[in-house]
Amino acid sequence: MTDRAARLRAASALERVLLSDVHANPCVHAGLTARADTACPSDHDQPLTGREHEILGMIADGASNAEIGRDLYISRNTVRFHVSNILRKMSVNNRTAAVGKMTTGTAAR
Repeated sequence: MTDRAARLRAASALERVLLSDVHANPCVHAGLTARADTACPSDHDQPLTGREHEILGMIADGASNAEIGRDLYISRNTVRFHVSNILRKMSVNNRTAAVGKMTTGTAAR
């Protein structure tokens, strides 16, 4: 398979994951877009981005994915992607736990 064909195949696989409700392990995402010899960074080494902090604040205010997407002019799929990253980086399983962790000051910075 040519490099171009491999990149197209990886991009297609990544798009299917991002557009589904499946939340893949971040190493899977890295594997789809990077070479196999690239190490996957530890979750603990990754601080929340500015956008993730913004979305976490909106979650704390009770906003749904649809409301967050509308207010930030991004798709619900993009919101789901950010929420998944937030949950992974904060080592929690749901939005409520993320907000709880944020309010106690133990959130990823």
